[in-house]
Amino acid sequence: MVKLVGRSGQLSLGKKYSGQYYDVELLTDGAILLRPVTIVAKPIDREAIASLLQAAKSSP
Repeated sequence: MVKLVGRSGQLSLGKKYSGQYYDVELLTDGAILLRPVTIVAKPIDREAIASLLQAAKSSP
């Protein structure tokens, strides 16, 4: 598949790929490698947050 990069620097891959995240790797030969990735959010430590909020309320 050959694609043209537009004036704004964007590359359109099509609706099939929309909304996905990609790791962009620039290779030494000038090639650009796109790897699809999944973003995994870091778990929230709710107990630590509650403890910090309580400490903040009690300090002047």
